[in-house]
Amino acid sequence: MTYTAKHSRALTMLISAFALLVLAIGLLSPQRALAAELEQTQDLATGMSAPLESANTLTTSAQATPELEALLEAQVALSPEAVTTGTCGANLVWSITSDGVLVVSGSGAMTSAPWLQTGIDIRAVALPTELTAICDGAFAGCASLPSIDLPANLTTIGREAFSGCNSLTSLTLPSKLTTIKPMAFKDCVGLTELTLPNTVTSLGYSFIEGTSITSITIPASLKSASYVRTDGVVTKGILTGADQLQSVTFADGLSLVPIGSCKGLANLKSVSIPGSATKISEYAFDGCKGLETLSYGSADKIPAELTIEHHNVDLAPFVEVIVIPMHRLYNPNSGEHFYTGSTAEKNNVVAAGWRYEGIGWYAPSWSRTPVYRLYNPNAGDHHYTTNEGEKNYLVKVGWRDEGIGWYSDDAKSVPLYRQYNPNAKAGSHNFTTSLGENNMLVSVGWRAEGIGWYGVKA
Repeated sequence: MTYTAKHSRALTMLISAFALLVLAIGLLSPQRALAAELEQTQDLATGMSAPLESANTLTTSAQATPELEALLEAQVALSPEAVTTGTCGANLVWSITSDGVLVVSGSGAMTSAPWLQTGIDIRAVALPTELTAICDGAFAGCASLPSIDLPANLTTIGREAFSGCNSLTSLTLPSKLTTIKPMAFKDCVGLTELTLPNTVTSLGYSFIEGTSITSITIPASLKSASYVRTDGVVTKGILTGADQLQSVTFADGLSLVPIGSCKGLANLKSVSIPGSATKISEYAFDGCKGLETLSYGSADKIPAELTIEHHNVDLAPFVEVIVIPMHRLYNPNSGEHFYTGSTAEKNNVVAAGWRYEGIGWYAPSWSRTPVYRLYNPNAGDHHYTTNEGEKNYLVKVGWRDEGIGWYSDDAKSVPLYRQYNPNAKAGSHNFTTSLGENNMLVSVGWRAEGIGWYGVKA
């Protein structure tokens, strides 16, 4: 069955009824459904996202080899006071003393952290120069560890590797480091600063959550950044949870600001975006209500031509706004009206047989209120709405989300009246600044649906 968009009131009633049904089912069920949480990573070169690789599965020992056994014997000889020894990688062994001194020897990647099972409070750690990776959760909960020297050849710090190391007050990241996984330094409350080397290519979400870091620079070397989407909404980005942050600099050379980067940073006051950036991704500054200053290259405003994706309304005071003429076109075969701010798209549509009806209204280049554009592939019909709930509902029933078509004027200068034709299979909605046109359509059977959005004065 072909779906035709209904008017806002009907949609609202339907969505409300559905929500009540879901709530009732949830209350009656013995187990409530958990929110759908999806971990993803964004490629900064293309802007595209993919699923984030899952966390490592830690093992308690490596496969015994003559070389590893010899390394372990040497470790025991070097640490006669050790109470426990073992392996923690294909070429890595470890030992720990009763007073909490952990020594790791060998080379390559750490694949397990068996010392966490000893119950000994770790107070000092020595790592080998040839260590290349610290595994997930390696030192999680080591609350008495005041410092650690990271080896020069280290390239990877695992998920929650230092989570809960609240006595850690300083840390120097090595110059070969490329990857910091999610929540790597979570709740390291004693950590007040961290310099990311210009070799880091991958950052995990919330990697400094719960620290006391107040300022950070995201290096130009960054190629991917992970985030979390819960029930379709981005809830975490690379800096989410770093609530003490007041200043963030995205280094010159970055092509975009990653998805959800500063999501929820209410205390963030200053942001520097490089002139090399061509896009601010969705939710990048969502919830950054304390912003006082923002720079884009050498300017103090974000230029109108820069792409700003949705849920970045807190950037409103820092965006240059220009007036965009919105073209109105009519399809004599389907009866649909089509609207676009793109002259190239307008020309293509006219070439396909649509009639150009001139400028319908003028839109701001950016505002706090996006107008979403959707397409029904079955009916060949477009629909436009400022209501995100309506947009999401239509997507669920088969419409294609074509992103933000334009923006509504927050000052509500020029109303665009919305009408609905209950008899039409396509072109069922019309939008106009003319109250006369609105009244005429209502007089011949269309339903007035109030104001769809607002334009600006030319």
